Amino acid sequence: MIHTSAMRIPALMVAATLLLAGCGLDAARAGAVAEAEVQPLNQANDWLPGLVAMPDYKASGLGPVGYPRVVAISSELDPTQEFLASIGLQAEDFASDIEIQLIQQGDTLVGKTLDFCGGVFPSEKLRLARRQVAAVDADGNYLGFSSEAVQYESAEAAQQAIDEMIVQKSTCKDGSTFTADDGIEYTVTFYPAPGPESTILVPNKQRIILHIVAKSELDSTAYLLALQIRGNTLLGLYASAASDVPFDQETLDALFAIVSMGTQRLQAATPENIGEF
Repeated sequence: MIHTSAMRIPALMVAATLLLAGCGLDAARAGAVAEAEVQPLNQANDWLPGLVAMPDYKASGLGPVGYPRVVAISSELDPTQEFLASIGLQAEDFASDIEIQLIQQGDTLVGKTLDFCGGVFPSEKLRLARRQVAAVDADGNYLGFSSEAVQYESAEAAQQAIDEMIVQKSTCKDGSTFTADDGIEYTVTFYPAPGPESTILVPNKQRIILHIVAKSELDSTAYLLALQIRGNTLLGLYASAASDVPFDQETLDALFAIVSMGTQRLQAATPENIGEF
């Protein structure tokens, strides 16, 4: 795949994490405690992930809150995740009624950040924290926009990530074919990615922007990938659409407007937030 994190979102959003908060959480806990002696599927104390036997109860992923050894998902973020959330996609980046939702395991290092054209990226082992979110509609359907904010061990490590992508791009020419983690063979074609004069970006050596069409025997997808760094922090903004042709200029202009808003948030970060003490 071109960028696994971006391409997998449509499937991931089907199982996106549901956070319970406020009165809904209190009611769920009360109901669970009342049923605490009921053991579903003959399990002892632990529930299998995603299995819920209580009618009208939304899954937390590990059974209903209140059962033995089942812990509520907190709506509070630690300081690092709070910062990463603040620079990624925001609902106000879009004109219509769009929600921003954490993808499955998007706040862990389980997902890859760099996954491009079959390359190997040593900087993946230098990541300390990650947060990937996606734009979805009211029904939770992925809308083709995702952001990924990552903090590395140092500013040098973040620069290494960009440098590795640049090197990989130099070896991945038009027509390159590779087999992705899903076993599907893809062929990539690169296109120019001009933005309007108003586009805001970090300095050239601290970014890489790719406009790609990836084709397999099953389908074709157009992508715009914009990865930028400041200090020890990388912000990736990804757009995708089912198409065998690249984005037109009108679409690119709209996408770069979103990229620019992310750039401004990255540039506004305090030195402490991005490891520049």
